[in-house]
Amino acid sequence: FRELKDYTIYHFGAEELWMKELDYPQMQVHIQQHRLFMDEISRFEHELTVGGAFVSIGMLTFIKEWLLNHIYKIDVEYAAHLRSKGISE
Repeated sequence: FRELKDYTIYHFGAEELWMKELDYPQMQVHIQQHRLFMDEISRFEHELTVGGAFVSIGMLTFIKEWLLNHIYKIDVEYAAHLRSKGISE
């Protein structure tokens, strides 16, 4: 989870910088989605390190569903904005 968290921080940070630079109108909604994901990842990480829990089907399902929803719905809207600015994906 630490590697996932580290990469996610990097990826979301870069994406959010682009959103700001390109004046993405849905930026705050998109960032809120990032924060919700990070909160859950942090909670899972805490459960694993403090509680002695193990990676559960629930954890994996949350990550899979969130990523699919985010990529195929939220990121698609962002990609359309990029194209409208003349930037290819």
